[in-house]
Amino acid sequence: MAITPARLSFISSAFFEFIYPEKAYGEKVNDFERYSNWLKQNKSPNEFQQICDLMFYNFLIDTDFISDYEGFVQTKIRLNISPVFARIERAKLDGKIHESLLDTVKSVLDVLRSKYIIDKVKDDLSYVLKMNFVFEWVLENGLEILSTDDDIEVIYTKIVADISTKDISTTNNLYFCDAANEIKEFAKLLDKIPLIKNDVPKKDLAYKSGKETREYSRENVLKASEWKKIIQYVSDRVKINEEIFQGKRQYGSFLLRYLNIDNLMFSSGERVFQNVMSWIYFLGCFNKYIVKSEHHTRKDLLICLDEIDLSLHPAWQRDFVDYLVTYINNCYRENNVQIIMTTHSPLCLSNFPRSNIIYLQKTENGTEVDISEHKETFGTNLYEILDDAFYLDCNSMGRFAKKYIQDVIKEIREISYLNQEVYNSYKQKIECIGDTLIRNKLGEQLLKKLKETKGQMVAVDTIDKEIKQLELKRRKIMEEMSDSTKVSEE
Repeated sequence: MAITPARLSFISSAFFEFIYPEKAYGEKVNDFERYSNWLKQNKSPNEFQQICDLMFYNFLIDTDFISDYEGFVQTKIRLNISPVFARIERAKLDGKIHESLLDTVKSVLDVLRSKYIIDKVKDDLSYVLKMNFVFEWVLENGLEILSTDDDIEVIYTKIVADISTKDISTTNNLYFCDAANEIKEFAKLLDKIPLIKNDVPKKDLAYKSGKETREYSRENVLKASEWKKIIQYVSDRVKINEEIFQGKRQYGSFLLRYLNIDNLMFSSGERVFQNVMSWIYFLGCFNKYIVKSEHHTRKDLLICLDEIDLSLHPAWQRDFVDYLVTYINNCYRENNVQIIMTTHSPLCLSNFPRSNIIYLQKTENGTEVDISEHKETFGTNLYEILDDAFYLDCNSMGRFAKKYIQDVIKEIREISYLNQEVYNSYKQKIECIGDTLIRNKLGEQLLKKLKETKGQMVAVDTIDKEIKQLELKRRKIMEEMSDSTKVSEE
């Protein structure tokens, strides 16, 4: 089983199988089951990732790892419920619903539209859940209950009262009974969370609302009861899928069919870190939450991580292996796990002994395994790892910076005359170099040049003075000779 962004669609489909586990070949399928199958097929990988993130948060809470987890934790969660008619309308526009199913659900939706209150649909998540519940129940049991003038709330109440008088051991009665309980429990949680909405008119398609937990600091997140309870409740609804394997139910959570978490947004590095950690956690629970046994993982697991350092902050590169080992030890207690990872990061490599590393080097024949002797990497200085493991040949400095320094060295060597102004300009060039040894050495060379220039200037000044004195003597001698010639002529 490979969990990659490219494979996420397959993993998502396998997870959402709880919405409608396939029946044996030849069994008759009713309208409710056809709709459930369509809903399952239209679940997106993004919806699966939302659940993965919340389950991972719940794991961090349960294991007391959340205070030590260096990855980003979204301490403000925005909840929304997808109305069934909105899903179907969108699918209709995208051509993702078969005409036969569309004809079946249209008659139910037309009646529901005449009964629901648009303002409540826009602002009341519990009301949307009740409307979706009534829609599903009518698909299973027929339109008769919609024949009165009762509104959605009254119809929902009648259905719940009717279910309570029946034997819930039957498959569908159990599903709808559990759905009603979920709506009741979820409504209690929602009552403690403030409503948020934008300022456009409710009739506008751009109008959005939802329930959003308050934002908390990382230190106080465990005290945020509403935040914790939402996460724990969603995680608990995922866990009831185990009952499908035990034959206690045919369908999983009603809530997870329609729940959306709108704001689990991260930077690219945060998302990479979160994805790896949440997928590793989920893979450890895979067999509990995936219906089909052919998708189940084995006891011996091979986890391959390709270029894990991509997009990660250096601090996360440094600590990633520690997190990885900690979470694998906690998530895979009953499994034998081998990890293979590739990396270009010396920060990651310093966590692995040399005996656990295979070095790859580009040659004229392509990329080959390097079997030459390498230095120990575990706990080794990063500069030594860069030089030895990444074939930098002592060139751990950026190429541009290296050329800059070489040019400064060449120019200082070739300077024949250095005045104070030129000296100051080169001094500024040298001061931006971070390596103390190189910076100091170049400073010494520049100062030496300046001293040499000053020495030369002193010598030139001395010679100039001597020349001036000789010129004076010459002039005096010439004057004396001129005077002597005049006396002789007289």
